[in-house]
Amino acid sequence: MLLSLSFGVDDFNLIKSEEPFPLSEGKIVFHSYSDYEAWDGKLFLYDFSEQLLTEISQGWDIDHTINAHFSPDGSKIVFMGAPAGNHNSSSWDIYLWDLFSDLPINLTANNGLRDEDPKFSPNGSEIVFKQNGDLKVMDLINDTIIHTTNNGYSIEESMPYFTSDNQYIIYARGAGISSDIYLINKDGMENQPLENITNIQEYYPIIRSNSTFLYTRWVSAENHHDQIYLGYFSDTNAQYLFFNDEFADDSDPFPVNSEYVLFSSNRSGGQGGWDLYLADINSSTTWSMDEFNLNSSIHELGICYYNDVSINGCTDSEACNYDEIATADDGSCEFEVDCAGVCGGDLEIDCGGVCGGDNSTADNCCGIPFNDDCTSDCYEDPYTGECCPIWEVDECGVCGGDNTSCQQLGDINGDGYLDVLDVVLMVNMILEDEYDEIADINEDGVLNVLDVVILVNLILDGDDDTCIDIDGNFYESVQIGEQLWMAENLKVTHFNNGDEIPTGYSASEWDTIHDDAYAVYDDDPANAEIYGNLYNYYAVDDSRGICPENYHIPTDDEWYVLLEYLGGDSGENWIIAGGKMKDVGTIEDGDGRWYAPNEGANNESGFTAIPAGFRLNDGQYYESGYYGIFWSSTAEYYTNAFFMWYLLHDDSRLYRGLFDSQTGLSVRCLKD
Repeated sequence: MLLSLSFGVDDFNLIKSEEPFPLSEGKIVFHSYSDYEAWDGKLFLYDFSEQLLTEISQGWDIDHTINAHFSPDGSKIVFMGAPAGNHNSSSWDIYLWDLFSDLPINLTANNGLRDEDPKFSPNGSEIVFKQNGDLKVMDLINDTIIHTTNNGYSIEESMPYFTSDNQYIIYARGAGISSDIYLINKDGMENQPLENITNIQEYYPIIRSNSTFLYTRWVSAENHHDQIYLGYFSDTNAQYLFFNDEFADDSDPFPVNSEYVLFSSNRSGGQGGWDLYLADINSSTTWSMDEFNLNSSIHELGICYYNDVSINGCTDSEACNYDEIATADDGSCEFEVDCAGVCGGDLEIDCGGVCGGDNSTADNCCGIPFNDDCTSDCYEDPYTGECCPIWEVDECGVCGGDNTSCQQLGDINGDGYLDVLDVVLMVNMILEDEYDEIADINEDGVLNVLDVVILVNLILDGDDDTCIDIDGNFYESVQIGEQLWMAENLKVTHFNNGDEIPTGYSASEWDTIHDDAYAVYDDDPANAEIYGNLYNYYAVDDSRGICPENYHIPTDDEWYVLLEYLGGDSGENWIIAGGKMKDVGTIEDGDGRWYAPNEGANNESGFTAIPAGFRLNDGQYYESGYYGIFWSSTAEYYTNAFFMWYLLHDDSRLYRGLFDSQTGLSVRCLKD
């Protein structure tokens, strides 16, 4: 069974599909039991290539075999269990089983201690585990134990997992509502929190890559449903994963590679209890393991995956083509990026500004030779095409101009300042029924008292927050907390240096471009005035800039600041923020841009979000009236995707997600 996103006009919800299960290689080990206290746990091994399920714990003189973990080479597993018939807390032991041998070895036999949660180190020579509430590291070669922590159950440490460099251990510190994710050196030093939200349980951390890890946490202090998050070792905020079911519990994640994650869930539609699933980490696509007959009416948990097929690639994390899922270095690592953004490429920019060019386009428009360093003393007006020496260009970028073409709205006398004289001149123009674009501050085509009020406010504030792009488009702005946001979608068609932003691509062309571009929804120019333009990430990230002067594309963290001001970054408070941002009214009632029900919209913040839709990398337009999606400037480099924030017509939440660089989305700029 597959759950995926449907890009339909009428909905955008989870649907069932018959797409094939994406894994055909590797093995998984997991356990099944009726109840944790029943001491009836059994271990199972499933081989995807052989399509073979085996109960491996059958015949062992061990009860309640659970929480298995593969060695790095896949030849062994380590797990916890109890000698047959010994069913008390101190009976738990750590076992090691060679997949090609008969019986497991008890590594902690007869110590009278509670031994749990074993995991192999990346080099396979050590095992980290929990013993009587502390973390221990067992050296399998030298038969020694490192006591990483020694505080017992006074501060319980559980669920340890080695980091990729074999030096640190990520683990759950505390229990229940006080459980948090911590990182500690295996020698017990440098103990530090990674995820520690007050009154929210955070546990079961699993390393995904050098920079990320998966873990489980409650939705909020009030909603105790378990959900799976992607955590970062940097200061980046943890990412809620789309495949979660907020009305159920999702837990025990284990990464397959950079695309997929295995997990357990008690969501509806399963066989009963906890079942096994596979999910696409970048979407809501989710497969049930029912088709392999792995799920049953009891609980299936603690899944671990091993792929016995080598994945060739660059394994150096400093390289620009580093492949975090590669297991064998093929010598392909590159460390330099050329002018086309190609890792390991050899293209350079010629004197004509062409990447990989031969200088054939290096003719300057006014006949003055290029300088030795390829600089030119010629200037071409981006609007008129007129060319002149740079000493003939005025302050507004006009050849032979008089510095008036970039005159600020409201500066009626053109002296470069907004003051009472401009107010007098504006009032006189209104009384004489005259019109001048420079006086029409709100650009509604009419001079009236509203323009006077705006001008007076600008003068009294002493800080001109007027937001005008290089094309001369005026944008309303709104103060939300300590941030000043544009209250309209960006519609600029030129970069801030005057270069045109490419546009006009057909659907097939849009699918192939890997450079700056924007589109207008349905290729209808009228939509630009209503919804603004849809920019791909190449344009958003271009150093020439598309935001008005003194404004910028907001970072992912700056979106979080907005979220926290409007409702807070915890569980149900995402719902509060979304409703405060959406413009009110509906298309059906004739008083808005959103399709009904426009759930929770009150625009309390003044952000006035409208549903401009988006253009996918297939070149098609989707969901105008249903979705308002806005870029951030932050990239998630390990998935080659970029963070965006979005709102829906039938939901009051504010959401965060990822799109690739070819997607066309709306832009809201933020004051510097």
